[in-house]
Amino acid sequence: MSVGKRLRALLATALVSVMSLFMGGMAQSAEADSAVGFEISPVRSSSQVDSNVSYFDLKSRFVKLS
Repeated sequence: MSVGKRLRALLATALVSVMSLFMGGMAQSAEADSAVGFEISPVRSSSQVDSNVSYFDLKSRFVKLS
């Protein structure tokens, strides 16, 4: 690898590193106590395997197509 290509690769790596540092500070998080005026609650299916879990764990019923 020539010195020019090595220098270009080093500069590109440095540029990406510096940009990632600035981009990391741009993330915002929502406050937990912010009032939005509505609530969401899941409607559990009758095919839910375990009703104690917070994700949808469903029994699948396969339908044979002819």
